[in-house]
Amino acid sequence: SIPHVGGGSTTRTKAVSEFIHFHKGRSYALYVEKHHGDSDLLRRYVAKNRRRMLVAALSFGLSRYRRARAKLRGVASLSRV
Repeated sequence: SIPHVGGGSTTRTKAVSEFIHFHKGRSYALYVEKHHGDSDLLRRYVAKNRRRMLVAALSFGLSRYRRARAKLRGVASLSRV
């Protein structure tokens, strides 16, 4: 057991947040590849995050935009979607 002061282990800076969301996107792509093969799931995930980027850009939600962009970069690091 490791006690964390304030309930967390790392301060959420922009760089840390982008790193986390990049790997969330990458991990999702690996999961879909492993368990669903050539599936439409990944294309829908990419489309959903593209929509999130657009809505965030139009509503000035910069942190939401960055999260969606980082997830898309994570997916792109592994696939051609």
